[in-house]
Amino acid sequence: NNTSESHNGFEFFSPNVRGVTVREDSLVCVATMNGGLTYLTEDDLIYYTTFNSAFFDNTSNEIVLDSNGDRWIASAASGLIRHAGPYNGGPWFNYSVQNSGFPDNTLTSLVIDEDDTKYAGTEIGAVSHAASEAAFLRYMFQAVSAFNTVGLSMAVTADLSTPGRFET
Repeated sequence: NNTSESHNGFEFFSPNVRGVTVREDSLVCVATMNGGLTYLTEDDLIYYTTFNSAFFDNTSNEIVLDSNGDRWIASAASGLIRHAGPYNGGPWFNYSVQNSGFPDNTLTSLVIDEDDTKYAGTEIGAVSHAASEAAFLRYMFQAVSAFNTVGLSMAVTADLSTPGRFET
C-alpha cells in the first residue's frame, strides 16, 4: 500500500531506480544504482546488497523476467545475475567474464524475448542465450579497418548451469 506505515516505512537505499518489473504473482522487483536489489510484496520486503548479504553488485542496470518468473539482472560490475525460484531463498547464478566468457562484466542492457532468448549488451560487446541452447553466444565489436569501422564477431561461451557464489 502507499501509506507511510507500508513496509515499516522502508525507503530505498538509492534514489536512482534503474529498473522495475512485476511478476504475475505481484512480486515487485526493483533494481537500483548503488542500492542493491529489492523485492516487495503486499506483506514482505527483502533487499540484497553487498553489505547485508554478499550480493554480487549494488548497482543493477536492468531487471527482467523469463517465462518461469526467474529474475535476470544486468549488473554494472558483476555480469549477469539470475535469481531462480522463490524470491526469499531461491538459488542464485552468476554469469561473467570469469565463468561464462562474457566480453566484460559491465552489462548496460538486458531483454528477454517471447521465446525466452536473453540478450545482454555490455560496454564492449553483447551476449545472447536461446532457451534451447546450453551456452551463451558472445558478440565482440572490433575495428576492421584503418577508418575505425566496427565489425562483429561471434563466439560460443560457457554452459548456463554454472552456479554463482551467493546463497540466501
